[in-house]
Amino acid sequence: MFKKFGAAVLTLCLLAGSVLAQDGDQAALAPPPPDQQYKTNIIRVSPTTAMDVGVGFGLGYEKILGQSQMIGIVLPVFMLLEKKDNYTFDVPYKGSKYYTYVYFTPGIKIYPMGQRKVTYAVGPNLMLGYGGGNDWQYQIEPDGSQHLYSVKTTRWRLGLLVNNYVNIQVSPSFNLGLEGGLGLRYLDRVTYSGSDAYSAFAGNGQSNYGVDITGQFSLTLGYRF
Repeated sequence: MFKKFGAAVLTLCLLAGSVLAQDGDQAALAPPPPDQQYKTNIIRVSPTTAMDVGVGFGLGYEKILGQSQMIGIVLPVFMLLEKKDNYTFDVPYKGSKYYTYVYFTPGIKIYPMGQRKVTYAVGPNLMLGYGGGNDWQYQIEPDGSQHLYSVKTTRWRLGLLVNNYVNIQVSPSFNLGLEGGLGLRYLDRVTYSGSDAYSAFAGNGQSNYGVDITGQFSLTLGYRF
C-alpha cells in the first residue's frame, strides 16, 4: 500500500512542478486584485480515501488566510474501515468483518503561487486515529484446547504527515483535488477488553507498536464560499 502512496505523492509533485513552471513567467507572488480573488472558505468531500488502517471517505473544512491567499488551515475528518478475519471453530480465518475508525488530520497548507485555476500546496498534518470493534478471537491454550473469546479491541494512533495537494478550480465555486502524503506514526496502541483470558495472553490487555511509516491518498470535491 505504501508503494501506492509513494507513487501518488510523486505524481502530485510532478504535476505541481508543471504548474509552477507555467506560472513562473507571471507575477505569481503578487496577490490578485480583490475582485479576482477566490473565496476563502472551502468545504471538501472525499469520496475515496486510503490511509494506513484502511479505506473510507472524509469531510473537511479549509480557511484560507491573508490577502495573498497563500496560507490555509485545514480540518479534515475521515471514516475508515479495516478488514479483519472472522474466526470460527469450523474453518478458522474464513470470512471477514470490519473495524471502524475515525481519523482527524488538522494541518497547514502553503500555496507557493497563491490561488490559481490550478494550484499546488504542501504542508504538515497531525494525524489522530481512534477506533476498533468487537471480534471473536481464536486461541489455542497451553493444554491444546481451542477456544473462541469475545474481545473488544480499541486502537489509538498518533503521527505526522507531510501532504502534497493539487487542486483544479473547475468554476469559481467548485474544485477537484488530489491529496497525497507520507509521514511517521509515533504511537500505535491497541487495548483488549471483554475477555480476561485473552487480555492476559495479549500482554496485560495492551499492545504497543513502534514507530512506522504512514500515508494518505484522497480524491476530493470542494465547494468555495
